[in-house]
Amino acid sequence: MRWLKLLVGVALTALVLYWSHPSQIIDAARGADWRWLAAAVALVLVDRTLMAMRWIDLLVALTPGSRPPLGVVLRAFFTSSFISNFIPSVGADLYRAYELSRYDVHLAESTASVLMDRALGVLSVVIVAAVALPFAAVAERGELLAVLGLAGTICAVAAAVTFSEGAALLVSRAAALVPVPLLHRVTAALVDAVRAYAGHHGALVKVLNDPSVRKELLDRGADPIGNTPEQHGAFIKSEIEKWQRVAKQAGISPE
Repeated sequence: MRWLKLLVGVALTALVLYWSHPSQIIDAARGADWRWLAAAVALVLVDRTLMAMRWIDLLVALTPGSRPPLGVVLRAFFTSSFISNFIPSVGADLYRAYELSRYDVHLAESTASVLMDRALGVLSVVIVAAVALPFAAVAERGELLAVLGLAGTICAVAAAVTFSEGAALLVSRAAALVPVPLLHRVTAALVDAVRAYAGHHGALVKVLNDPSVRKELLDRGADPIGNTPEQHGAFIKSEIEKWQRVAKQAGISPE
């Protein structure tokens, strides 16, 4: 089976090279500095590895004892990255979920891990874009705001299903309206798997506090702390008390 996968990979790579005009690639490679090419390949590998580590952090919600070895997870991620060059990314995500399910991981849980990975990735982009938008000169600002609004709504729905029992129940009831028993079972299992992340705030915060996202926000003047809801509430309370004292000392009163 392994040789078949290797053969398919070689064939797909050859197909891409064929579509990309091999003569032009060879001409470009002749005049290229191999050191820059090596650096580019290294950067791609580092980027993919960091993305894989983000997914690995999200596997914390799997049933105890069912987590696959690190090599299996990395192989699944890098293979899905390769596959995404030929099919829509949703197909590569399905491969990731299926590959983990081959190693004693419940398919609903592996699918939930991929969904959370995607949702947090979208949320990171939305946060960076929202912070950067006021400083950017964008011609189609209205269309960009619409896209950001849609992406933000999707993230909000995912968060609601994860942390709100009522929202999760609403999704299950909506699926129950379709007279397909298989859909009912799949929805129930997937909702339960996604809800498992409600008890893993640390993993979610760690993913959102990814170094690349943090750097982008810091460059825009925002500092992502990545604390818990309780810590955030205490911080807001202390800030209110602090500025109330400042206002009182300055003789400022609300109108």
